[in-house]
Amino acid sequence: MAGEPIGIVDLSGSWKLPKALQDPSGLSLCDHRLSMVSDRQDQQVWQFDLPVTGQPLQWKIQPLQIKASWAGAIKLVSGKDYDFEAISCLPSQTMIASEYKSWLLLLDGQGNKRRQIDLRSELERLQLGQKFNAGIEAVTFWPEQQQAQQNSRAKIKFQGVVLGLERSPAALVYLDLKQNPTKLTQLAVKGEAFEDISGLAVADGFLWVLERSQMRVRKMQLDLLNNTATTEQLLDLSATLQLPKYRFVPQKHEIAEGLEVVDKDLYLVLDNNRKLAEVGGHDQGWLLRFSITPR
Repeated sequence: MAGEPIGIVDLSGSWKLPKALQDPSGLSLCDHRLSMVSDRQDQQVWQFDLPVTGQPLQWKIQPLQIKASWAGAIKLVSGKDYDFEAISCLPSQTMIASEYKSWLLLLDGQGNKRRQIDLRSELERLQLGQKFNAGIEAVTFWPEQQQAQQNSRAKIKFQGVVLGLERSPAALVYLDLKQNPTKLTQLAVKGEAFEDISGLAVADGFLWVLERSQMRVRKMQLDLLNNTATTEQLLDLSATLQLPKYRFVPQKHEIAEGLEVVDKDLYLVLDNNRKLAEVGGHDQGWLLRFSITPR
């Protein structure tokens, strides 16, 4: 991807996640805590205090009040229940995405279900997420913004959700929660297409997209009037992790599962994938913190 400036990142902290947290997925800052879901433990959200270098992680578990009966049919097919892959938060509102079911679940601050959005028919219309394990992998609230129309003083307000489809093909789609909460709009990516998407975050008015296979993050500008996404900067995480002093960190790209940006820090979740443990890998997830140097 020629032309985009390469951002400078440095690994500024790393923490092992609790062994009890199986297959961590997704990452979002919720009420000053980093929250994760699990694609095998679907009745709870893990909440971690922002980590401090040299100190162990502090966490608590928030139960989710979701009907157990919803999970039955999913578990019969996938071996999982909801297959939660992503989480995003606004004040007093949490959104969790189920990959297998193509659902968005909107919850209140106590973890009680308020709304369910079924996106299966819309994804079928766009011919996205139709292959096994290739559906909704990332999600983030897109805050209300005003974007001026070309040749007009009028401004349009947007408040919705950006979703990342994992692969085959990987894609960004937008859901307008106010104007049309049942219709997905695919965003045209200017430049190199995504090979995969495994994490999304919003910070400083930009969309940050984690590409697991290449272990890099794209900082992107969205134009929701023209439905486009343009890369402004690339952050190469693999170059940092390949330095000798960081060899203790698992290097398998396929285990990157979630992304969040807080101030000038970028947080990444690595899965405790059993396949990796079988070949001498790790049996615990990791939380990594990278510092971003402006350029």
